[in-house]
Amino acid sequence: MRGSGGPLTIGRVEEFLDEWAPEIESDRPTSGEVLSPMGSWKFADATCSYVKKWPGLGERNPTDPKGSPPVGHEPLRALAAAKRLGCITEKAGTKHCGHSKRL
Repeated sequence: MRGSGGPLTIGRVEEFLDEWAPEIESDRPTSGEVLSPMGSWKFADATCSYVKKWPGLGERNPTDPKGSPPVGHEPLRALAAAKRLGCITEKAGTKHCGHSKRL
């Protein structure tokens, strides 16, 4: 993508991605079927080490990006994903969001 030094358009980015990273099955829209209903999610017996590093859950420096929830995720969404994957205790979830029933 070298050359002009000018701004990239969305179309050019899509062309580049299509050339170097062809579409795969998981790129296509899903059927909308719920594979893991929220009611089936359970809190963990112990919080995973990765989740313990998130701001508000551990003792680490909050300016350190290691262990932070994925960029672009709102905190409650990241906590819900941790619960779905069995990586957060109810106590840690409550401490972080203030109300475990929201998870």
